[in-house]
Amino acid sequence: MSYAGVWIRFVALVVDVIVFFIVSFLFGFLAAMSGGSLPAGTDWFLALTAVLYTLVMEATYGGTIGKQLVGLRVVDEYGDRISLGRSFVRNLLRLVDGLFIYLVGAAFIWSSPRRQRLGDRAASSFVVYADSVRRAARPQTVPTSIPSLPAATHASYQPIVWDEFRDLS
Repeated sequence: MSYAGVWIRFVALVVDVIVFFIVSFLFGFLAAMSGGSLPAGTDWFLALTAVLYTLVMEATYGGTIGKQLVGLRVVDEYGDRISLGRSFVRNLLRLVDGLFIYLVGAAFIWSSPRRQRLGDRAASSFVVYADSVRRAARPQTVPTSIPSLPAATHASYQPIVWDEFRDLS
């Protein structure tokens, strides 16, 4: 897998901000056209929508619209999409990664051989170029077939008896 660096991830973030700005603008425009102003709590609603958008898009499609447009994907160590739980952990730590205009996140990416920010490290996720994803084989924990019994057990059955306590009378 080919890991994505800071600048391409920044471009994906800018695209996502533009997409969300357009959606927010349309939401405000429709509210204004209906003869009123935005209802109280709209800013919290939009913030929650942005968070849910990111979580669901990463878990369902492997990345946000911005990441998809620039050819990136968020994957686990096997090259599969991450779960909703991993996406939550990854994005919760944006609070730290985003400090000083994402300088903290950039420093983590620059110092990581697999270009992971703090959220990626905590969630065991990777941002990679979509065309470089090769699905790795998962270790098998469940047998795929029922093992056959050894030949010795097919012979006549002889019970094992413990003779230690027989002669205690």
